[in-house]
Amino acid sequence: MNWILTELGDISDSINTGFASGKHNQNRIGVPHLRPMNISDKGEIILEELKFVESGEHPTLSKGDILFNNTNSPKLLGKTGFIKESVDWFFSNHMTRIRLLNDLNSKFYAYYLHYLYYIGYYQSHCKNHVNQASINKTTLSKIEVPLPPLPEQHRIVEKIEEEFTRLDAGVAELKKAKALIPKYRQSVLKSAMCGDLTKEWRAENPDAESAEVLLTNILAERENLWFSRQNSIQRINGKNNRKKRKYKQPFPSKNNIYSNLPKRWTKASVSQLSFLDVGFAFKSKEFTNEGIPLLRGENLEPGLLRWDEIKYWSISKLKGYEHLLVEDGEIILAMDRPIISKGLKIARVSKADIPALLVQRMTRFKVIRKETESFLYFCLSDYNFIKYLKGGLTGSDLPHITGTNVAEYTIPLPPLSEQHEIVSEIERRFSVIDEVERAVDESLVRAESLRQSILKKAFEGKLVPQDPDDEPASVLLERILAEKKGNKEEAEEKKKAEAAKRVKQGKKSKGNEKEKKAERGRSGNPGTTGNQSKISKQTDKVRLDKVDMPSKEPETA
Repeated sequence: MNWILTELGDISDSINTGFASGKHNQNRIGVPHLRPMNISDKGEIILEELKFVESGEHPTLSKGDILFNNTNSPKLLGKTGFIKESVDWFFSNHMTRIRLLNDLNSKFYAYYLHYLYYIGYYQSHCKNHVNQASINKTTLSKIEVPLPPLPEQHRIVEKIEEEFTRLDAGVAELKKAKALIPKYRQSVLKSAMCGDLTKEWRAENPDAESAEVLLTNILAERENLWFSRQNSIQRINGKNNRKKRKYKQPFPSKNNIYSNLPKRWTKASVSQLSFLDVGFAFKSKEFTNEGIPLLRGENLEPGLLRWDEIKYWSISKLKGYEHLLVEDGEIILAMDRPIISKGLKIARVSKADIPALLVQRMTRFKVIRKETESFLYFCLSDYNFIKYLKGGLTGSDLPHITGTNVAEYTIPLPPLSEQHEIVSEIERRFSVIDEVERAVDESLVRAESLRQSILKKAFEGKLVPQDPDDEPASVLLERILAEKKGNKEEAEEKKKAEAAKRVKQGKKSKGNEKEKKAERGRSGNPGTTGNQSKISKQTDKVRLDKVDMPSKEPETA
């Protein structure tokens, strides 16, 4: 292979870091100031979060420059982009501008430096700081880079971009498909909530027990269960109040979006079908490194519980909190910041999630009838519930919802046997959608691997055929080094010329000063010598000192 290795510094005209600036704005006033977030993981220059600073004498970016992220977390260190357009942008001290010599394809080396980022080269060659890592100019300039013949550099870049264009088109289609997946799920839920999903089932099962009968039975059970729960809580708290307590009625169902329901369906409020339990404010200073996991807002995502950041409560302090232990299948909803970009923070507890204790600002739905739990969960996952909650959010810094707001929400209630059919059909369709989503995610991962594979082949000399008629890389390097030497000599000559000019200007200034002094001497008394002039000046000063100066009068009001 007609390639040779050289150091990045050998083929660079200059390697410069930018400048730090605490004064910046996003109002597009001044000059763009590029920072680490302006280079994507794919090595693209992105301008969504562009900051501006005042103009001044700073190094700028121009068309053909390579921009290297010299300071970041170890994982993100070394992202490299290429300046495609004629610009006069500034760049921060966490960025390094690499300006190559003329006889090179800068884009080829931008791709190569970003390829090193992909394979983790910078993580193993960086200087680590607290939560950050860096690559300084010296280390960067010493990186070995391949030097193919110049025509081959052009061919490789052309082929890389051709492959990337095709790859990006495929990735764009995959992302479109992935973006539609939540809509597919909501479409299934919408069909389920209005009865369309089980239209044929109802035709085949006309004698199913009415939902009105089901709701009547649930409400009777609810009252008995309410008194039982109150007694249990009192026992846990060590109280024994024999006074008859008044039953707290649930909120009635309301007229809402669910109209024209199928025959034998009805409506019910969330509080008619379940009790809403709110967690306890366990003191953080009493958290432990082992014990029972605390189910907090950080552990809840749309559709699942995750245990990356776990806080524990000592088993020895469990007494009095047993009623807050969650159980398999229960529905959990976050009350603080309940709606995020991924959707509503609601999920069901699985056997793998227990034991766990419910923490303050987390709500558990304790259903009256266990058989209705799955259907209720899908009702609360429906977009209509999310829309309803958005209308009741309070607080700007930390948006939250109230238990009353949730308890009042009204859902459609089919007969129990139809609920089972609806749940079964939703789960069947969701499993198909989940499979599609997994396939899309796997394809996206493969696409990223393919991107790295293309670059790997490119820098192994396997992406394009080599041409024996190309000028050898060794000759190219000789010309580059000669150009670099010439540039250096030219810079030194320029520096010497400027220094000589400053010296000449200094001598001229001294000569002018002498002439001025001589002129002052000639303009005095022709018959007076220089020493006589000095004596005369001293005598005048003495005379002046002997003159009585008037005293200062005191100021009057």
